[in-house]
Amino acid sequence: MSELYPITDELGFRILTPETWGDFEKMFLRHKGVSGGCWCMYHQVSSSQFQKLDKDARRLLHQERVSEGLATGILLYKDATVVGWAQFGKTVNLEQILRTRKLIAWVNEGNQLPEWFITCLFVDKAYRKQGLQKYTLKSAIKAIEMLGGGLTAGLPFDFPEGGRPAYNGSTSLFEREGFTVAAHLGHHALLLKEI
Repeated sequence: MSELYPITDELGFRILTPETWGDFEKMFLRHKGVSGGCWCMYHQVSSSQFQKLDKDARRLLHQERVSEGLATGILLYKDATVVGWAQFGKTVNLEQILRTRKLIAWVNEGNQLPEWFITCLFVDKAYRKQGLQKYTLKSAIKAIEMLGGGLTAGLPFDFPEGGRPAYNGSTSLFEREGFTVAAHLGHHALLLKEI
């Protein structure tokens, strides 16, 4: 098993690799692929490709992309149990992000395209309401730092607290970790941090 990096006395993370895929798959199978069977593929492919894939095809494509080094994230562990997940990736590997019209317009105004995006923060339903989502974000930040760092973006929905989907965090969660709002892109806030 790949190295476990401690975050607290009880929590640590492992980077998603072919070696840790089984743990990722078990957690996602408990949640039917998460968010309607997304398997954290929404940001990795075009919208049309995502819609054409059923949840089993999304799972297999994600596994293939992990094997090829095109998809990554962290698995958050409490003891030996996976309790959370954060997807992040190099922007060049996130086709849906690269096709976002409002982001393209923002970059065309002279703003720097972030090198990394953190796109999903997920906590296993058996471990929710324990404040663990912040540790998925902290772990993703640490992993990006270990992988060389760079300008990193979060893209949570820009809704009032409590009125947002739970899978991508909140503006305030990112701000508590040192991110600052750079733009509002429709229903999303673009938050940036140099890691």
